[in-house]
Amino acid sequence: MAGTRQERVAAFTDRVIARLRSRTRPTGSRRTALLIGAAALFLVAMVLAVRSLPDGQLTVNWPLVAVTAIVGVPALLVMNAIEYWLSARVLGHRVERGDALVVAVYGGAANLLPIPGTALVRLGALTKQGSGVGRAAGATAVVAVAWFGAAGFVGAPAAASSGTWWLAALLFAGGLVTVPVVHRSVVRLRRRGGLDGDRDPAVSVPARRQTVELYALEVAMIVVRALRFWLVILAFDLDAGIRTAFILPVSGVIASALGFLPGGLGIRELVAGALSGANGDPAAVGVLASGLDRIVALPVLAVIALGLAAWERRHPRPAPAGEPSGAGEAGA
Repeated sequence: MAGTRQERVAAFTDRVIARLRSRTRPTGSRRTALLIGAAALFLVAMVLAVRSLPDGQLTVNWPLVAVTAIVGVPALLVMNAIEYWLSARVLGHRVERGDALVVAVYGGAANLLPIPGTALVRLGALTKQGSGVGRAAGATAVVAVAWFGAAGFVGAPAAASSGTWWLAALLFAGGLVTVPVVHRSVVRLRRRGGLDGDRDPAVSVPARRQTVELYALEVAMIVVRALRFWLVILAFDLDAGIRTAFILPVSGVIASALGFLPGGLGIRELVAGALSGANGDPAAVGVLASGLDRIVALPVLAVIALGLAAWERRHPRPAPAGEPSGAGEAGA
């Protein structure tokens, strides 16, 4: 009887979440309006930022642009794949490296839609592994909270070194608050999946270790993102220091939290400008660094995604449990 009751509760929860997702998914006209509005906001911000430069134009170092695109974008895709692999392991799932990479690549495209594409794709991939919608959503949320915390931990020292103590304190406090939340959530998800014992040592490592691994990866991803911003600043000869580059990743976290514009388009640039200004550099630098990073990354991501799609058509294989159908994981 208890098992039947649990099944009914799980089915009801799944229906509620599915209905909420369908109601929050934009209609065709609303999606078009959001895309147009986001593109307009992005273009206006970029034009105003360029016009505020001393000579009103950008200089380009093409070798540095190539390094940013060819090295920086794939590096983050690989780290996104590892991130998905870690979230699946919290739920006790085994995910092959190739399957995790597929989720990461397709997710970059999904994240451009005016919906929380990254979260929905991971949710779909984890439910296909066998987890209920509630546990899959929990694992996805844990990763997002750890990402927020990591951005605070990386940005705080950079802000402090610039003398912006209020921003450093705010970022560090925000990061610190996430640690117990993430750890308790990992423990709860493991218990709900029966992973407190030694059922499978390959996936059931201690919860504390999983928390540490997750934060270590998120910090590494924020550092890579910051270095990519720094390369963009150098490549386009923007007037900013490396300390600002290490604060700018916070803009991506804030834009993703809002979640109603495609990839945070426009919002990320405005927040980056505010952070740059708060750190003592021109606000235009943050806007341009964020926008140019996006412009450099998107063609590379598109080529990788199209190449992967073409490869899968020519080399069909049985779909693994964790592979989504049609869209994928977090973008570059």
